[in-house]
Amino acid sequence: MSDYPDSYTCTWFRLGLQRYSSGNPPDPHLPPNVRLYSPGNSFNEHNSFSLPQSLLLGSGNPQRFLPDLESRKAVVHHKAWQFEDVLEAVGLVTDADAHLRAYLMQIYLLQKEWEQADCTGFVAKNIVNVNEAQYRMLQKKIQEILELPVDEAESEFERCVAFIQDVRIDFWRSLGKVVAIAPTSQADLTRPIVDRVANILREAEPNSVGSTLDIVPKSFVEVPDLMFYMNDKTVHQHATYTPQAPGPMIFFCIIAQSQEEFTYETKKMSLAVPHLSQLQGFIIALIMRAEPQALSNCLFQDGTLCDPMECRVLAYCREDFDAFLQCAARSQSIKDWEKEANFMWLTSITWGPKMFPHEGWARFTTTINTIFASYGATAVRDESTEDSTCTLSFWSPEDRLAIVDRLPNDIALRLKLAVLRAAQRVSERVAARRRRGRRDILCRGSARW
Repeated sequence: MSDYPDSYTCTWFRLGLQRYSSGNPPDPHLPPNVRLYSPGNSFNEHNSFSLPQSLLLGSGNPQRFLPDLESRKAVVHHKAWQFEDVLEAVGLVTDADAHLRAYLMQIYLLQKEWEQADCTGFVAKNIVNVNEAQYRMLQKKIQEILELPVDEAESEFERCVAFIQDVRIDFWRSLGKVVAIAPTSQADLTRPIVDRVANILREAEPNSVGSTLDIVPKSFVEVPDLMFYMNDKTVHQHATYTPQAPGPMIFFCIIAQSQEEFTYETKKMSLAVPHLSQLQGFIIALIMRAEPQALSNCLFQDGTLCDPMECRVLAYCREDFDAFLQCAARSQSIKDWEKEANFMWLTSITWGPKMFPHEGWARFTTTINTIFASYGATAVRDESTEDSTCTLSFWSPEDRLAIVDRLPNDIALRLKLAVLRAAQRVSERVAARRRRGRRDILCRGSARW
């Protein structure tokens, strides 16, 4: 018998995939119990401890709290019937569909909790007791939801469909659970980087004109322990004409926006990397508002920033994968990654990219150049070319060499643009909170009159 209440628990977690009772199918009249967890070096529930709610919400303000239990109950009760329309629209109406209805209702309640948190932070929860067949059926129903016609702008129905479109659902096969993760705008930041990398990696092929290396908008990764999608983060062979069934993954880029998301993604990808046989390298970055105790020489320097920002970067080529896996196995937080040779802070691109520590830029450049060279060594030559030594390219040899040499700088520039976009969102959230706080003060003042 589980120690948890029969109503399932909505877990706000930082890394640990905490177990909670699946119990009966979720009752939309009962709000989830919020539990706060910290990153750990395993997914064992005994390794967790509580975090302040201000950290959970990512505000840095200890006076910001989730709405009280009754307020959240009222929100869920008022809106849940509209989500029932979504379930009925995709045919989930019978008792035989109880599991899928329960899983989707949990995702809907995750949406409500995420909205209560101003749609910020790394917000996720577990859906336990899920097998592979149920996960695949869940993904199928989600795809059907995305195809539903939306009539009324800004309706609850539309918001549900929009949220489900961007939510990430990772299936941890070995743990028998799904981790649903609220949107974090990763794809918006990663696409310019992987697009540039794909363009340059084509030049490593003998026939870059006919190359089918390309970005995959929605790449499905299936390894023994995990099944998940990566949207606009990956470069694959044979992807230009068949993005639904691409060839091997060559490169990926992930940009996290909180330490908790960074830790989760590094743990997850450490289980996938050993099974990606043609992967040549990857970047995992963390772009976030700097913490008060951050060192000044680690901050990203740009005169247009209103808030202090950090851009931390992990870059690995194939020959360094073992070091990545070893660090992922022992890491408990981002502090452990900061000790790695492949970890660095991008601090500026004014008058050329700069990193901390100072040797970081040389290390980064070497890593990116090695990724290009290793892919060139494995790229299959076009059999239709009469002369196998002939190189077909849109560029002259001199121009080709120049654009390849600029790839590390191009990536750094796109990381800067990602920093600026993330900083803009931070400023917008701060401004919105100030306006809301001012409005609340005025409302309380008028109520006294």
